[in-house]
Amino acid sequence: MIKERFLSGDYQPDSYALYELRPYMPYNTSVRIMVELTEEVDGDILDVAANTAIKRYPYFSVQIERKDGKFVLAHNSRPIAVLKTQTPTPALGSEEVNGHLTSIDYAGNTIYFNMSHSIAGAAGILPWVKSVLYQYLCKKYDMDLNPAGINLPDSDFLPGELDFPMPEDLPDVEPMGNSNPPMGYFPAEDYAAAFQNPDRSGDGYYCIQMKQSELMQYVRSNDGSPATIIAALMFKAMAPLFPAEESLITCGVACNFRDSVNCPNTYRDLSRPLHIQYKRSYLDFPVEKLGTITRGMIMLQSMPENSICETKEIIKYHEQIDTLGSIEEKQKFCLTEGRFTKGCKDTYNVSYVGTTDFGDMQQYIKAIYTIAFGHLLVEINSMGDMFFLTFHQIIDDDKYINAFLNVMDEVGLSYTISEYRQKNIAALQLP
Repeated sequence: MIKERFLSGDYQPDSYALYELRPYMPYNTSVRIMVELTEEVDGDILDVAANTAIKRYPYFSVQIERKDGKFVLAHNSRPIAVLKTQTPTPALGSEEVNGHLTSIDYAGNTIYFNMSHSIAGAAGILPWVKSVLYQYLCKKYDMDLNPAGINLPDSDFLPGELDFPMPEDLPDVEPMGNSNPPMGYFPAEDYAAAFQNPDRSGDGYYCIQMKQSELMQYVRSNDGSPATIIAALMFKAMAPLFPAEESLITCGVACNFRDSVNCPNTYRDLSRPLHIQYKRSYLDFPVEKLGTITRGMIMLQSMPENSICETKEIIKYHEQIDTLGSIEEKQKFCLTEGRFTKGCKDTYNVSYVGTTDFGDMQQYIKAIYTIAFGHLLVEINSMGDMFFLTFHQIIDDDKYINAFLNVMDEVGLSYTISEYRQKNIAALQLP
């Protein structure tokens, strides 16, 4: 039944996250990709580039509409908005961005790509980022760069690019390990302080750059990966800042499970957190042992069986929402019973977005960062010979970043760090 609805266009899995939008934080479901170029951005050329590149991504040319008691994503033929950066960033879905769920803004040598997380995560957004940059750089420098790895306006879709996993196509399996992990310490007071403060300037981040060769050498010598080592270093940094009686500290590590459900090329956001549990007594462990513990928990929780079970639970949740007759009923249900509300909250989170190969464009690009809603969230991007980390907070308190940098200093990792910057994530405006 779900499969027929999906093929007919009636079942839109990307629309259900819209019901979970929090009125007090309408920006929590948006993503912002920041790309720093070697030269100042030409806004007119960028506008042409974006609206040329979007021809390859019709699934990003959408707007939200109300229809038959639900939100639907309908085609939007208006141009993608390309604007000078302002604070706050214009809301996605608003008239200021032509109703789109994606927009672009720029300032100096930096381009910001804004998108609703309901239709894609960072992994799905990056091909769009590359397509826009390719069109922009070719036009700006009047040259033909090698298009290898770039989706051009007339490129065919990849096999399965529009797919979403259907329960009837997945095997019957049982979850591996603990499917209901206990919650560790959650810094609720920080969130309460942020939500009570109408000034969002405290909702910010630091940009950290690290040499890839140095970090990878450290990663290999400590039985880890970039994500597991950053998770372990964050534990060493954060745990001493929390109340001593809090014996369990957890890290949510983002897991992209597209391969596990046979949708390797889908643009849709198929990710979930893996909950890494650290006891306070682990603080005395060397990083190598913490790396092994982290990697072991990730290996168990990321088993395909768990991703298959997660997919079936997601669709079951969608079916529950479908039983409700109005948008208002759906929103009320999702705000109290939703997977985001009832899911395990972690002390901090780490997300390894991955390595982006810009090919011939690399010579014109200085850095790439991912900006998202979250507190004590570290997003990791890699490009060329560098790692680019964003350290996110929702309150402006330097005790967290200082603790993290002190641990980096203790283990001998070098880095450069920016000043504290406001996230300026776009809110989402519902019709």
